[in-house]
Amino acid sequence: MKYIVILTLILIFASSLFAVSDKQNNLNITYLDKLDLKLIESIDLILAFNKTAANMKGYIEGAEDFSEYLMGLTMEISTLRKMIQQSQDFDYQQREITIRNFMEELQPEKIIAIDEIDEDLDKQNTKYLEQRLIKLNQQLNSYRAEIMKEEESISETQKISQKYLGIHNRHFVYQLLYCFTQDYPILSKTNRQFLKDLIITIDMNIYKQKL
Repeated sequence: MKYIVILTLILIFASSLFAVSDKQNNLNITYLDKLDLKLIESIDLILAFNKTAANMKGYIEGAEDFSEYLMGLTMEISTLRKMIQQSQDFDYQQREITIRNFMEELQPEKIIAIDEIDEDLDKQNTKYLEQRLIKLNQQLNSYRAEIMKEEESISETQKISQKYLGIHNRHFVYQLLYCFTQDYPILSKTNRQFLKDLIITIDMNIYKQKL
């Protein structure tokens, strides 16, 4: 009887783990579906920028190269969307790792995923991402304002500046970070930690570039 009780407890425990994994798997599917829609919006935004670049061709130096740069960004996002489509056939673990693979596309340096995240640390990560999401939106608005201001300068100099390209590059990076972060509540604890570490690493990298 004792062994039967122990075996029953083991089965119940294993079933509860499976239930959690199954729940997170469904959340990951939802996260990827939502991410795909956000990536489509990002492509539309880049195409709008590219329309501006098209209007510059013929009289603004560097306009054609800038247009090619924007199309390159579009291709990068299209690659991410293809990865999402492929993830439909993945199992729970593969899908969990795939989400980090998306984020790794932006990492300026190697980030190690942490598997053991306790409740206190996860609460800290959740609070950080909640606050950082607001700041990300503010940063994007600021970058777009800078882009418009720099376009006024370009119309005078008749030349695409490195500053203009730099602003667009930072805007692209933070645009993708914004896409990754919007649905942080449904990420796993490990992926929330990874996302937080990624944002901090990118912030530090861009800060150093400005020095």
